Amino acid sequence: MEQALRESEERYALAVRGANDGIWDWDLRTNNIYYSPRWKNMLGYKEEEIYDSPDEWMGRVHAEDIDQLKADLNAHLEARTPNFKSEHRLFHKSGSYRWVQVRGLAVRNSDDKAYRIAGSMTDINAHKTTEEYLRHDSMHDTLTNLPNRAYFTDQLRRTIERAKRHSSFKAAVLFMDLDRFKIVNDSLGHTSGDKMILLVSQRLATCVRPEDTVARFGGDELAGARHH
Repeated sequence: MEQALRESEERYALAVRGANDGIWDWDLRTNNIYYSPRWKNMLGYKEEEIYDSPDEWMGRVHAEDIDQLKADLNAHLEARTPNFKSEHRLFHKSGSYRWVQVRGLAVRNSDDKAYRIAGSMTDINAHKTTEEYLRHDSMHDTLTNLPNRAYFTDQLRRTIERAKRHSSFKAAVLFMDLDRFKIVNDSLGHTSGDKMILLVSQRLATCVRPEDTVARFGGDELAGARHH
């Protein structure tokens, strides 16, 4: 039995050391967390630079992600979800934030109360960055970087729905195109036409508040929406 126990511990230690993901093991009774060397290295830290405190993890979570992370964690600890899963940003030693995916599973006593939870942490920063670029590109015009027709239409739909729910909510929509824009393209070239579109869009953007929307529908067609 002792030999089997030693082999089991060695197997666990080797798995932790060799894993590409970071491993964490949280003892809820003592409120201490074991972070594997890989977990620390993913955030740019050496072994001795991270202690066994939950603050080493929670204190590095992006302010926009911390509430959802805690909600997901509590939901599992309270047995409302079969496992713990969260995607959030953690502060890296370099001064930037990196996206990670965390998975975990709680261990419970005879009263079904969690006294330990352990799991892994995967670096998904490259995937999330690509995903955000694709999402941005799908909703923005490549020339002006303004929202495109799809984005504007979705925002307009939300605005109309809000106006139906709240009688005091007001909104205004402006649609415009540039007269004789084809003459500019034909006489001066498409490069000059693009410069003209870009200049007009920049001027329009300076005329609205941050919460308003200016979009390019395509060609010389632009639209704006303002609400209060």
